[in-house]
Amino acid sequence: MAHEFYSEYGVEFNPLTWQNWTTVLEIDQFLVSHGITKYGVLVDDHVSHGIIDAYPAIFGWWYMRDPNLNKGRIGGLPNFNIMFYGAPAPGCPYPLPDFNTTDGIEALEVYKELVSYEPPPNVTPITYDNLPELYAEYAPAALMFVSQLSYLPSNVYNDTCLAPLPGGYAETGTNFLAVSKYSTHKQLALEFLAFLVSPKVQVYEYLYFHKFPISKEAFQMLLSNSTLSPHDKELLEAVYNAAQYAWANPPNIPPTYTELIPSFNQEVFSYLLGQVSAQQAMNTAAASWINALVQTYGPCSG
Repeated sequence: MAHEFYSEYGVEFNPLTWQNWTTVLEIDQFLVSHGITKYGVLVDDHVSHGIIDAYPAIFGWWYMRDPNLNKGRIGGLPNFNIMFYGAPAPGCPYPLPDFNTTDGIEALEVYKELVSYEPPPNVTPITYDNLPELYAEYAPAALMFVSQLSYLPSNVYNDTCLAPLPGGYAETGTNFLAVSKYSTHKQLALEFLAFLVSPKVQVYEYLYFHKFPISKEAFQMLLSNSTLSPHDKELLEAVYNAAQYAWANPPNIPPTYTELIPSFNQEVFSYLLGQVSAQQAMNTAAASWINALVQTYGPCSG
């Protein structure tokens, strides 16, 4: 199969060698058209949340290659990240959205083509919850957070390997730990949170639940653990290496959940269903984001 794919497309079947998203689409076309898998490489397309995670994972390929977008900051400005320009606009204390550019439109078109090799998003959306199951049964690969690996059946987990996104970058996941302002034992709560993120507990969570650690110390403790299988160590090393270039993230500025995600996801969803053009979807979403920026940070002076 790998030889046939190489003969047809001139690219290796190994995802560690893929340099662009065209290869992923070729993989989809090859596997589905030959009846080898029911779906192609799975990507989240859930309108409630998944779209905002999937799109920047794809758009990152364009962002890192275009200095007009990144302004010399590959991951963009902190908290604004890659769906905004890498520098504030003239007369603005903040950057403006960048996804309604030529690069952003091309990334959106690739996203739609990837989605075309999976169930229609208005029938069976691919979500954080069902992606592991669909991958295990019907697909050759998936854009997946490593936390989802723990939901795979053991036989599928043991046959799964990891690679960075095409071109050699990654996206991080985000979790938040906090102490309620109404807590009557704030210091104890803080100490408990410190315990939860300690290397010792991270090691425990991986050994018993396949939850990957977040600290270098925990990774090193696991990699030196003689009881771990070679496959587990291969996965750990892949995650550790990917973390060094995991910058293709959606924003997490204050209006993200209330304004940015709903407006962006709904417009992209409409585009995936063929209801609006790519440019129209991105222009409408960008206008909504700019309005949210003005409401949060004030208008630009320029």
